[in-house]
Amino acid sequence: MSTQIRSSALQFLNLIRESKKGKLKIYIGMAAGVGKTYRMLLEAKELLANNIDVVAGYIETHGRKETAKLLEGLPIMERKKVFYKGKQLGVCSPAKPGNCSCG
Repeated sequence: MSTQIRSSALQFLNLIRESKKGKLKIYIGMAAGVGKTYRMLLEAKELLANNIDVVAGYIETHGRKETAKLLEGLPIMERKKVFYKGKQLGVCSPAKPGNCSCG
């Protein structure tokens, strides 16, 4: 893991520990493929390694094997199926964190 990513994860970890509350961190990039999801997953793994609860809601890997590999070991929110206007949709069910296949 690069020192820059580790440093960012540790700064976020310190912020969480100081406030004793959960935090939402948003990753913004100007274009697809710049590494937002990849970096988020690296930082999530670092937080998990430091005993901070992390749960992913929905991750789109865009078929990237490296990104999919980073999902291994991360808790992913279970998606429940709902019907809306005749179509089946998957929505996040925050009450039931666990591994699932989203779709």
